[in-house]
Amino acid sequence: MTDTKETVLDEATRLVYGDREGDYGHPREDFGCTAALWTEWLRRRGFLDVSLEPCDVAAMMVLLKVSREAHKSKRDNLVDMAGYVATWARVIGEDE
Repeated sequence: MTDTKETVLDEATRLVYGDREGDYGHPREDFGCTAALWTEWLRRRGFLDVSLEPCDVAAMMVLLKVSREAHKSKRDNLVDMAGYVATWARVIGEDE
């Protein structure tokens, strides 16, 4: 269970710089792989003729969490949104 004294931003920071990086590596490489896979999927489906970038993955993951939050408000959505924004900053080199 989440410590209610930990803020949404504190929790997101702990996850982004702790468990998630340990599990998946730097978000630039992780989101780069995801971008390549999504690009190929969308090309084969006839929806895309450009390549997605790692920052596109970060943006779309934020949008996914916004969509979920619109359906049902949950702390997890807010934590994940903050986490994806933090990884977005790391992907573009703003937070190294």
